[in-house]
Amino acid sequence: MPQWSAARLREALVGVGAPVIVASHPRSGTHLTIDLLRRQFADCDAAKWWGERNDRVYLPLEPLARGALNPAVALRVLRRAKRPVIKTHFLPDFAKFTGDARVWIDWLFEKGTFIYVYRDGRDVMSSLHHASHNWAPDEELTFGPYLRQQREGFSLPRLWAEHVERWGRIPGVRMYEYKQILKFPKVTLDELAQALGCVCRERQPMLPPRMISAWHSRWVRLIHRRPPSTALVPGKFFASKAPSWRDMFIREEDRRFFHDQAGRMLVQLGFETSDAWVRGGMDVHVTQTKPRAKQVAPVRSATSRGTS
Repeated sequence: MPQWSAARLREALVGVGAPVIVASHPRSGTHLTIDLLRRQFADCDAAKWWGERNDRVYLPLEPLARGALNPAVALRVLRRAKRPVIKTHFLPDFAKFTGDARVWIDWLFEKGTFIYVYRDGRDVMSSLHHASHNWAPDEELTFGPYLRQQREGFSLPRLWAEHVERWGRIPGVRMYEYKQILKFPKVTLDELAQALGCVCRERQPMLPPRMISAWHSRWVRLIHRRPPSTALVPGKFFASKAPSWRDMFIREEDRRFFHDQAGRMLVQLGFETSDAWVRGGMDVHVTQTKPRAKQVAPVRSATSRGTS
C-alpha cells in the first residue's frame, strides 16, 4: 500500500471536518457508540455506496496503521461527514503509527473530540471468548486458559485494565460506560450534544437497532447507504449472544486470577466495592443505578497489584 509523505498528508487533511474519535477495548460497546452518533447527529451521519463495506461510514484506524487501507480511501471516508467518526482499539500512544504517518495522530489530537466507552471487564472477557468461538473456531480454548493468554505482554484481564487506565489519563477524553448508554441514552446524548456543539435529532427509538446475524448485517450493507447498525455480529444465520460473566466465572481460581490482574480497576470503576465477589460468588455484584455518562476525570493507576 502506498505511503504518503507528511507534507502530502497535512495538505490533504486541510478542510476535513473535526473528527469524533470513538476509542475502546474490543467488545466494549464501540459500534453502539458509533451508530448512536450517526443516528442522532446529522453532522456525523456519513453515507456510503450500496454494497460498500459498513466501515465506509466511519474510519477504522487499525487497517490504516498496518497499511491495509489506502490513505486516499481513508480521506474519502472522512470527507463523507461534517464531523467524521473514527474508530480505534489502540492504546492512546498510537504506537503503530510511525514516521510520516504520525501526522494522522497529530491531527486527531489537534482537531478531534475523543470518546472512550468502557464496560465491566468480566463482560468483556465473556464476550471476547464467545466471539472467538464464532470467528476462530479452530483456535478456541476453554475459558480459564483463554483468560491467561498473553497479548502485548499482558494477560487479557490486565490488558483490559491497562487500556481503560491509560485512556483515562488523557486530558479531555470523555468516558462513558456501556450499560449506562443503554439505560440512559438521553443523558448520554445531551452530554455529547454539548461536547460536540451539535444538535441532537432525538430520533425514536434513540438507540440503534440490533443486528440479528452476520447475514443480516451483510444484507443491510447491500441495501442501505446509511446502515442503521455497523455492529460486528457473531453467528452466521442466527443471533449468538454471549453468556453472562456470572456463567463464565464459575471457578474461584478464575475469579481470583481476574481480580489479581484487574481488580483495582474493577473497583475503581464502581463495578465492585471490594474483592468479596471472588470469595462469595455472584451475589455481591454491584448494580449500577445512576447515569454515569459525565465521568470525565482520569482514573487512577490500574497497574498496582493491590486488589482493594
